[in-house]
Amino acid sequence: MSDNFHNRTWVHDNIAVPAMEEDFLSAGYKSFVSGIEFDDPELKQMLRNQQDLTSMRIRYKPDRILVHPKDGSLMCEIKSESQGYNNFAIEFNSYAMVIEWGKMNKILYAFANINETRNCKMTYTWAENIKLPSTVIVPNRSDANVNKQWIKKKFPTILIKHVQHRGGSGTPYFLVPKNASYMLNFALIFPKSQKQLPEQLKMFE
Repeated sequence: MSDNFHNRTWVHDNIAVPAMEEDFLSAGYKSFVSGIEFDDPELKQMLRNQQDLTSMRIRYKPDRILVHPKDGSLMCEIKSESQGYNNFAIEFNSYAMVIEWGKMNKILYAFANINETRNCKMTYTWAENIKLPSTVIVPNRSDANVNKQWIKKKFPTILIKHVQHRGGSGTPYFLVPKNASYMLNFALIFPKSQKQLPEQLKMFE
């Protein structure tokens, strides 16, 4: 994978994830790792080409489990993007499994908008607020046809747009606008947190 991909992964793990955990700590939640990247290497390898629903659910588990001693638990999928882009990219297979996980659990998306000095602004939304996209972008890599067939089988109304694979994970994705109305400050999602609500958002209280 490209150096750019590894740099984005580092920024995600070392800037976006701690920022999210700081927000949830202010609301009394403790964060625990959940994603497949923390599972047994043999399990990851065996699940790589499996497309049954159970395997897909395990492979695309949300990134974190967040537990509150009184308010229970929820799961969180974390996405990050540099401030130079107008959209967040969401891996489609992951989103499809978030839909499945969401049938049984409370799922939250955390979005980190990271600037050139590596500071980030966090916004959040419940998974059900992100509707099934009309178009999914599929990079042209070796498994592009397999990905296309799976998407069309499960979601026949979705249009597929092929693009050149220019680095990154190369998995199918779709775009969510950073300024979407459902992207909310943490204090609007969890008003009992100790985070201060910015002045420009107090009108929503």
